[in-house]
Amino acid sequence: MQDNQDKENAMSAMNCNGVKLQEILKIHEKIEMQIYDINYLKIKASAKLEELKARNEMLQVQLKDIHDNYMSYVTKVNSEYNEKEEIRAKIQKLTIERDELRERLEGYKRSNDENNEKINKFITMIEIEKKRNAALLRKLERASKVKNIPQSLRDKINAILNDRSLHQA
Repeated sequence: MQDNQDKENAMSAMNCNGVKLQEILKIHEKIEMQIYDINYLKIKASAKLEELKARNEMLQVQLKDIHDNYMSYVTKVNSEYNEKEEIRAKIQKLTIERDELRERLEGYKRSNDENNEKINKFITMIEIEKKRNAALLRKLERASKVKNIPQSLRDKINAILNDRSLHQA
């Protein structure tokens, strides 16, 4: 009588642990997909950041060229008074271009800062997910040490625990 009661209790506990294990596996798979998505977004953001850096460098060169041109025109104005009006118009045009390029450069810098913030958020999310995975693995290790579980469930737990890709994340 007592043996049947114990067997029923053990079977009930094993079924409960099996359901919990399946839930943990589903959570684990969901977390892996989130990490993959975050890594993809991180790569995409890094590529965008590199593109913005290249644009920034190009604008810096253009800005320097415009500044050099501007300075040459200022020198020319001081030395050639008879071409004064034409040179002033060119200086004004170059000044406007320079100011516009500075505004664009500031926009790229702001965009760069925003992208860096996003990347840092992704990194933080990845670290959180790594900690969650580690906690789930510890739960699985504890579950694997339960004595009265079916061999098939024990094999599934051991397969997860032996999967090296989970420990490398």
